[in-house]
Amino acid sequence: MKKTNISKFIAVGLCICALTGCGASPDEKPDTSNPIVNSNTNEENANGSSENKGNDILDSANLIGSVLEFTDNGCLVNQAKDIEGGAGIKIEAPGMEKKENAVSVTYNPDCEFVIATVNAQSGVTNVTTGSISDVKKQSEVYLYGEFADTNHFNATKVVIAHWE
Repeated sequence: MKKTNISKFIAVGLCICALTGCGASPDEKPDTSNPIVNSNTNEENANGSSENKGNDILDSANLIGSVLEFTDNGCLVNQAKDIEGGAGIKIEAPGMEKKENAVSVTYNPDCEFVIATVNAQSGVTNVTTGSISDVKKQSEVYLYGEFADTNHFNATKVVIAHWE
């Protein structure tokens, strides 16, 4: 009986020690090596037109990320980063974002807002007109426009992805 209690105590202690190493330390620097910046601007997205069809509406975005904060004239976006040479993207988990690494987005006066319903298997299934009020915290956004500098983006079109 004593041996099983001691064994259980040791097993629990080892599990606690193993899980303690999984947290982020305050000294860690975020990976800012490969920000997603799509330079494939074609005539459609350069003009902010909604004529993009299907997955093009997501693939040709100039900036991808999730919304940290939003206002009436812009938002603060946690920018997605390329992984493995473009094999995918990664983004910091909600609550773990570093605001000093975020991109400040300003909506141009004629900025177009679009809601894209996206299915993981079939891609974009529906595109509807949206508004500035559809931009919420942690919304996944695909932005068209241009960078004023590294941390400032002027948006001509905002696509809000709703995953099903």
